[in-house]
Amino acid sequence: MPFGGLSPFPKRLGGGTPRAKVILDSLNQSRGTGIDTSFSSPAYAEDLVAARAIASAWSTNQRLANIWNTARMTGTILARWEAIRAVFVAPGDSEPTRRRRLAAIEALTGIMPTHQKLVDLLSAALGNVFVAVEYISVANARINVPDAGYPFGTPNADVPWSSTVAHVLVRLRQPAGMSLGEFIDLAARVPLLLDPVLPAWAYADWYLPGPVSVAVVGGPSAGGFYLDDPHNLGFETFDV
Repeated sequence: MPFGGLSPFPKRLGGGTPRAKVILDSLNQSRGTGIDTSFSSPAYAEDLVAARAIASAWSTNQRLANIWNTARMTGTILARWEAIRAVFVAPGDSEPTRRRRLAAIEALTGIMPTHQKLVDLLSAALGNVFVAVEYISVANARINVPDAGYPFGTPNADVPWSSTVAHVLVRLRQPAGMSLGEFIDLAARVPLLLDPVLPAWAYADWYLPGPVSVAVVGGPSAGGFYLDDPHNLGFETFDV
């Protein structure tokens, strides 16, 4: 349990040379042979202060790096990243389980969001609940611009520069025998899976076909909205 200038923290476990000592020796050596760097010299005191500051900054930087490392997240940092990623934590979930769940989401970042990659990702995660990834064509899209001075789009000062071309539709199905709760649990994974993959300007929604569906060329393959259908506001897609 060493103390002193090179070990300012009251307790240090393990062997090896303290990081501050390595930095101090380097600073002393860089002064050359013309300056006294012995323990009682002013140069030693100056270098010790600098060495401890550098070592502290290095340790802080390492702790900051661990904030991004899912394998090392604990406590409030783990909970913070779960909130950022909108991850639901079930009662009784252990920290290792929560870290593995976050790691799986983090691993999605950087995937090229091609149509086939999205299909493969959703198929693997949702199984037979997943049906298709669909897009909205430019011809069918709602494109908003600030004013009438543009040769395209509809003037809309409230939501300028927005377009449903960036809206990805994920068509799902509820297999026979699957409860509504089980289906919702799987459907809720769609945004968690796609948010790290899609570019920042794109967004995704999932939907279920209504009792009578209409295929829209350049839009949903099973669009429709019916007032007598349960859960229609949450499940169906009724425009593009």
